[in-house]
Amino acid sequence: MLRLADWKCDTCGELGEELVEVPRGESLPKQQELVCATCNAETTHTRQLALPAPYMGERPLNPRMFGGSFDTMGREAPPDLPELPGAVEHMQATATKLAELPADAGADARREVLRDMRATAPSSADFAAHFATREYREAEAQGRKVAQRNAGKRKRAAAMLRGEPVNMKRDRLPGDPNLAA
Repeated sequence: MLRLADWKCDTCGELGEELVEVPRGESLPKQQELVCATCNAETTHTRQLALPAPYMGERPLNPRMFGGSFDTMGREAPPDLPELPGAVEHMQATATKLAELPADAGADARREVLRDMRATAPSSADFAAHFATREYREAEAQGRKVAQRNAGKRKRAAAMLRGEPVNMKRDRLPGDPNLAA
């Protein structure tokens, strides 16, 4: 198996990268005989510890993503609230009945249709019971959490637009994508 490592020539001190053949499951050797590009000879090289490039860790990475699962600008949409069962069907039935009225029907005919349909409409007690359901309260709580996350992300986005030093690797907010990976 080929492995990439940083090597230092023991003769001239030059640093370089080399691919070395290593049997699977074994670690890289501490020293290896390699051809040095500076000395133009096969010399002993000592393996160096792999260090991350300093510019990669300090580089600000501030992607601007609007909405979706990787929202960073505070445009995440809250979850849909559950509908009252039967309310949508009732509104569609009312609209259908009003559409079936003749074109020359007056306001009195429309009021009569609406009065008749109001008798089968969900009552305010139905709405109160629906708003008290666990599903509705959980969806509402999720919506409040999304609104709080969006507020924090919008503040950070405003700071970025003003030119303040913001680094999303360091200044993370809940719901941000994982940029450290």
